Amino acid sequence: MSGEAEALLKALKERGGCAKLPELAVATGYSVFRILTVLNELLAVGAVRRDRVGDPLNPLSTTEWCVQEPKNKQEVLGSIEALIATPPLLKDASELFAPLGVPVISSQEVLRNALCNTSAYFKLAVPYIDSTAYVFFTENCLSPKAEYKILLTGQREDKMRATLRVLEDIRNYIPNVVYRAVSGQRGLHAKFLVVDGKYAAVFTFNLYYTHYVRNYDVGVVVRGSLVELLDKIFDYLWSRAAQP
Repeated sequence: MSGEAEALLKALKERGGCAKLPELAVATGYSVFRILTVLNELLAVGAVRRDRVGDPLNPLSTTEWCVQEPKNKQEVLGSIEALIATPPLLKDASELFAPLGVPVISSQEVLRNALCNTSAYFKLAVPYIDSTAYVFFTENCLSPKAEYKILLTGQREDKMRATLRVLEDIRNYIPNVVYRAVSGQRGLHAKFLVVDGKYAAVFTFNLYYTHYVRNYDVGVVVRGSLVELLDKIFDYLWSRAAQP
């Protein structure tokens, strides 16, 4: 940000956040036209806004310019409801999470809670799963009316074959579990789930035993517009995936 821009923002804040061009000219010593040029540059990046025009016949001198506080990114995308950590990380470094003041849940807990809290639909995108997932999908809390979609995004044939065997076992127990696989060149390294469009979780671990007992992995549980975006990404990939 230029020195002129900083001076104008300072002058605005000293006047309660809003001022007119003549007032800013007196405060800064810049010409009205130079001030207008810099204000328009600040307007383009969202640092100021035009609040109101006092006299429509003389807008240059009577338009009030105000500081525009930047929006908090967390508010734009949503809110973080909880942090996720695999058991090894929780065991070895739990003190890292304490100062944050946000609930911390284990990787197993986030999956169990998501499955049990689903009333309409559950969407999960992961490269692969192993037999440990069977424990979560056979919980008695799963709704017989909900749809459970699993999108497989991995590219390794050996792991995919093992994953499909697990999913067939799960389907024998819960028929309303459906799955597809992303084919071709485009895989998806991200792992996430969406529950009823109400909340989502994004994480770095696979649903694998080694990730639960050995790896340090993290994630977040979120609400807000980010959930809608993840929902749409899942649907986009699902529409282009196939039954393996």
